[in-house]
Amino acid sequence: MQEEGGAASTTKSRWTAWTDGNPGRRFYGCPFYYQDGGCGYFAWHDNEFGERANTVIKELLDDIDKLYVENCSLRRAEHR
Repeated sequence: MQEEGGAASTTKSRWTAWTDGNPGRRFYGCPFYYQDGGCGYFAWHDNEFGERANTVIKELLDDIDKLYVENCSLRRAEHR
């Protein structure tokens, strides 16, 4: 686990980043982050993904989004 900034909290929550630079990369953070930033604790759980892995993950996420939109459209048409 790679620590970055802040003091380690005794209670850590693990989340998944969905940013363009780190899609699908897991990390630990202060469980109170959304309450005034919490204590500022942050550490990556996973090593950094390679450029190809990031590209594939982003393309798969785009495909999922397109399928979701298509599915919603088909369901609406079915109920007419």
